[in-house]
Order: sequence, then C-alpha cells, then structure tokens
Amino acid sequence: DLRLPADRITWSEARAFCARLTKIERRLGRVPPGYRYDLPSEEQWQLACRAGSSSAFCFGDCMRELARHAVVDCEMCAPVATLRANALSLFDMHGNVEEWCAIASTDTEQGNVQDGWAAVCGGSFVTPASAARCGARQLLPASSRQQGVGFRVALVREGR
Repeated sequence: DLRLPADRITWSEARAFCARLTKIERRLGRVPPGYRYDLPSEEQWQLACRAGSSSAFCFGDCMRELARHAVVDCEMCAPVATLRANALSLFDMHGNVEEWCAIASTDTEQGNVQDGWAAVCGGSFVTPASAARCGARQLLPASSRQQGVGFRVALVREGR
C-alpha cells in the first residue's frame, strides 16, 4: 500500500534515496541553488517535531492526547497523514515509524554515524508511547533494517 510509510530502511538506503531525489529534482529545476534533499539532523528533526512547543509533545504534556497525533504501541503502521498534524502541518512526527537522522547532534558512548551508528527520532507503531516524545531518540546500527524504522526527507543547505 503506497499510503503506508516505508520502513525496514537502512540509514544508507535513506541517504541514497535523498541523493537520487536531489539529482532528479535538480534536473527538473525544483531545488534552489545551494540546497539538497537529505535526512534532517537531530536538531532539525526536534525543531520540526516541537513546532514551537517546549512540552513533551507538540500538543502539550498530556499522554492521553497522543492517540490523536501518533500511531504507537500497535500491531501495524497506519497510512500517512491520517492523524492530526503539528503546528507546522507536519504529520506523523510522534509515531508511525521512527525516523533516521542525518547526523547525531551529540556523541555518546555508543558513537556516531562515523562509528557505524545513527540516531532515530520519534516513536513508531512498535514502540511504547514514551518513545514518541519530541526529545526521544535512540542510536541504532546504521546498517539496521528494523520494523518501524523509516525516514523523512528534508530540504537542507549544502555544506551542512
């Protein structure tokens, strides 16, 4: 079903998709000079998820409201954009699939992308609701192909 989010995608496959999309869109004249498509950084992802909020979720701190915004702790994902969007009109930031980030914003004892690890943010249909908070992240092996892990494309400045 083409309405479902892509999951079981590795970090490298997500980056390769963004590179191919950039090439196609540049050829069609739809990418501004100095920009390209890529995965968002963790910081960009969190800013987009928060949409101006400083609470645990884009809609506040009430966990009961999460069901209106996210698919978490379920047996399967849902078609994209079927629940409420955040204040930036972005859908599925808190759930459906966790999303790979281009670079880790902080080093950890497990390492960063260069060490074979990359961050995923947001919750997914296979994670508990607590993993759907704006600040939730985890590091996974970049070669990981896990159920509930996908990606979001961002238009970013070159050289980032």
